[in-house]
Amino acid sequence: MIPSARGDALSAIWLTLQDAAERRTAFTAMQLATIGATAAPQIRTIILRRFDQSAGALFFISDRRAPKVRDILKNPNVALAGYDPGSNTQLRMEGRASVVDDEAARRDVWALLRPPTRKMFDAPLAPGTPMEAGLESGHLAAAAWSRMARMSAAA
Repeated sequence: MIPSARGDALSAIWLTLQDAAERRTAFTAMQLATIGATAAPQIRTIILRRFDQSAGALFFISDRRAPKVRDILKNPNVALAGYDPGSNTQLRMEGRASVVDDEAARRDVWALLRPPTRKMFDAPLAPGTPMEAGLESGHLAAAAWSRMARMSAAA
C-alpha cells in the first residue's frame, strides 16, 4: 500500500471507530480477547463507548467483578476484533488495556449511561459466573422464571 493510501485507510478506520462510539453501528459491539487465569485466551463482546483518536485509545465499560478486569490487571495485552457484514469489513487491533481507577472519571462515565445500561450492573452474580453456580444459588432459575412469566403474560 502506498503511503497516501495507507493514510486514507487509517483515517477511514478512525472515522469508523468514532462513528461506532457515537451511535450504534456494526463496530459498536466488538470482541475483546484477554489472557485468562489459566493462560488460555478468553473472548467476550464489549460495547465501544468512546474513541480518542489523538491518544489512539478505545474505551469500554465493565463490571469490576468481571473476569476480564482481572485478566487485564494481570496481563494488559489484548486483542479486539469487529466485523461489519454490510461492508464486508473486519477490524482487528492489538494493544494494551488498563483499568481506570480514577473515581471521578468513573463517576463521569456512569452519569452518561442510560438507565437500562446501568441496570445491567445490578446483577447479583458477577459477569462470567458459570451457569452451575447460578443454578445452585437460585439466581438464574429465578431470572429465567421471571422472564418466562413475562413471556407467558404477553402471549
